Amino acid sequence: MRIFAIGPNYYNLNLDKNKPKTGDLKNMDSEMATYINDLSGMPYVMPITFTGFAHSSKLRALFAYKLPCMYTGIPMLDPKMITRLSSKGILYGPSKDILQVFERNKECFVDNESKIIALLQERSKIHPEMNLKELLEEIEPYHRKILRKKQAPIFMELTNIVNKKLPHDYQQKFQSLMVETDKKLNDQPIYIPFSANEFKYKLAKARNILANGADIKTRKALNSIMKESKKLSTVTNDSTIPNQQKVLASIEHILQKSPLAEDGELNNLLEISKLRLSQKKVVIPFSRKSFLYDLGKMLETLPDHHLKKELIGIANKLPTSEQCLSAYVLKLCSEPSDKIALKLMWPSVASVEHIKPRSEGGENELANYGVARAKINSSRKSIPLDEWVVLHPEVKQNCQKYLDKLIDLYQAGIFQKHNISPDYMMDFADTVKEQSKGKIQLDISRLFEY
Repeated sequence: MRIFAIGPNYYNLNLDKNKPKTGDLKNMDSEMATYINDLSGMPYVMPITFTGFAHSSKLRALFAYKLPCMYTGIPMLDPKMITRLSSKGILYGPSKDILQVFERNKECFVDNESKIIALLQERSKIHPEMNLKELLEEIEPYHRKILRKKQAPIFMELTNIVNKKLPHDYQQKFQSLMVETDKKLNDQPIYIPFSANEFKYKLAKARNILANGADIKTRKALNSIMKESKKLSTVTNDSTIPNQQKVLASIEHILQKSPLAEDGELNNLLEISKLRLSQKKVVIPFSRKSFLYDLGKMLETLPDHHLKKELIGIANKLPTSEQCLSAYVLKLCSEPSDKIALKLMWPSVASVEHIKPRSEGGENELANYGVARAKINSSRKSIPLDEWVVLHPEVKQNCQKYLDKLIDLYQAGIFQKHNISPDYMMDFADTVKEQSKGKIQLDISRLFEY
């Protein structure tokens, strides 16, 4: 059977619409079965938590001094600053206010975050009264067109291989996937069964951002919501739907009684989930991650592993929000203004890092703590430090940069102000030397200068 590709003439660009959402999945390869099993059972506890470490409160007191990241050397944002901005309404207010904050901390922003901020600053000169979402919606049509032009040849290449090589029954499944994809690209409503794993995953992502520097009431509400979500059955059928609806109603009740009652992302997640449980059509923005998962699931039983790898390899060429500025613009456009601000700041937020990963027996002790940007902290996960240094040789000089900043703070009386022992700096140097297997040897001689 002949399947027509999604190319420039296959779909309507609809440049006045917004909200396509592009995900980010880098490592889908020939280990398809393992990948699918991992994702379908994805835990909703995020791999990194940025608050609540035992014995880390003293170290977090130093976040206010723009510590350089121990891995990248880039200065970091204090989570408490973000909490203050949120409580004052600056995150969802006129763009000129939050952009002034970004400008004062511009050395903390890199990569596409800094590029997005530059775009917003230019638009804000014309419309300072607009919030971040309104500014992004002005440039969304242009970036949607750019992204679609980059996506179209990849969809066409994928479709051509399917037409030539894929067995007939798989071609039918692929055609259904592409019809669904076309509707997502054009913001048309579709029916997608409810997935408890997907709900928990998205809930955890939202929690991961909201918990940074949040007050006690907000953290308690988030913990209650996550605890309640555990009651969701991972299987959705006629017998489990009533209980799943009950759990969602309970989560909604907790949300509405909490400081997060007006949170757009959480409310939208609940609303869409309720519609999907009721088997109603919803508008779901295109997501690269979801497309890769659906394609992988479709090919799971394909006996030709070489062909499977070839198709997934082509699909992996779809632009990510890290690689493509336009993909990032569209991804942010689907968010409310305060979430846009939070997502622009999140990669740069200071977070406590276990030098020896907890999964490897790393202790929750000050001697095993460093400070890293949230994005890098999350990326490293449980990779041993000696392996991480091989992958990122610049870590050696950046750990020294981090230590030098600590020494400056100590000599300025900041350690004494917060009752922090100077032993931490020596312990840090010893720990990174041990965990890097001697690859990182830091100079602490300035600590003893008077």
